[in-house]
Order: sequence, then structure tokens, then C-alpha cells
Amino acid sequence: MSESDLHRTLVSVLVSEIAKGHADVSHAVSTGTLSDPPAIGRHEPDVLAVGLSGTLIIGEAKTGPDLFEEHSLEQFEDFTHHEVDGETAALVVMVPKGFEEDAWKALEQAGAATERASVIELTLPTS
Repeated sequence: MSESDLHRTLVSVLVSEIAKGHADVSHAVSTGTLSDPPAIGRHEPDVLAVGLSGTLIIGEAKTGPDLFEEHSLEQFEDFTHHEVDGETAALVVMVPKGFEEDAWKALEQAGAATERASVIELTLPTS
């Protein structure tokens, strides 16, 4: 699976996971049915949703090796400090199985508000 295919798969599952958590997904990249999200801070997230309580949920899919790239670290910082009407957004990061620990390390390295973040690992089918 190429990196772009992997990213599309992660985004698709991330949309499903966020919606399953009873949130209204309004924007997502590479879905063909939803509009791309607007930029938040310096970067565009992969998914935007609003939870039942009105909390903005920002979803970001990472393939694993990209977790520590400057772009990713900036996203983690921007997205976990973004406020709407005085409430800080929640960040959900989707990574392939085996990258959860690295995701948490990248969030910490970025200076992200880790109390507003969660990480979901996806087990990919083996070929």
C-alpha cells in the first residue's frame, strides 16, 4: 500500500470512528463526499467534526514515519490549542498499529495539549 493509499484509508476510518462517537463530521479530505477542511492555524486538518456537546473535533491521520516531521508537529501544536467560543478543540490522531507510542511522543515534542488529544491505532490487513 502506497503512503497516499494508506493516508486515504486512515482518513476514511478516522471519519467513521469520529462519527461512531456521535459527532457530526462536516469536512474531510479525500472522501469525495465532504468538502476539504479549512486551515486551522498554519495547516489544514484531515477531518473536522462537532461533538454532541458542541466541541470541535479535529482529526488527523498520520502514516507513522511522518509523525515527527515539522509539518506534523506544527499541526499538533496548532490543533490542540485551537479555541472556538472559549472552548479548546479536541484532537484525534489515527495511526497504523505500532505507532501509538510514537504519536504520543510526537504530541509531547510538539508542545501539544495532550489532555485534549487521543490516539487511535488501526490494524491494517496483511497482504
